[in-house]
Amino acid sequence: MAFENITEIEWAQLATWLGSEGTLSFSKWARPSIKSRRRTPMYRPLVCVSNSDDRVFSWLKPRFGGYINTERQQTETRKTSRVWIAPSGDNLVEMLRKVIPHLILKQEQAELVTKFYTEALWRKGGHGRCMPEEEIQRREYLYQGTKKLNRKGPPCEL
Repeated sequence: MAFENITEIEWAQLATWLGSEGTLSFSKWARPSIKSRRRTPMYRPLVCVSNSDDRVFSWLKPRFGGYINTERQQTETRKTSRVWIAPSGDNLVEMLRKVIPHLILKQEQAELVTKFYTEALWRKGGHGRCMPEEEIQRREYLYQGTKKLNRKGPPCEL
């Protein structure tokens, strides 16, 4: 997705959404390897915005792509909550590079997510190729970095 029609004001608005209602982190799960019988950790960058007002998503999706999921259905005491999930790969890197200068909050998290792609030692390969241990350690470092920055409580340093 090309972002050439996005104005600086729209990048700043996206930064506000990411800083206030957004998440910049990684999801992690273990995937069993058939050949080695070990459980290889898998990591996926997660950049999203949660809200209960559909106008947010009507603004985000046409400009930045991605997709929208329902996070929580309406109950007697809560509205339906939705989440916009940003595009992945090169589109995410391009988007984050343009939004980072406008971020007041979560700039470090955005930089860690960008590094997931830009400093990769290994990319998904062909059959029989396992992720090297060095790449697993690098991804774990990025994962722990965002986890530490996103924790509740007093501010922390990496």
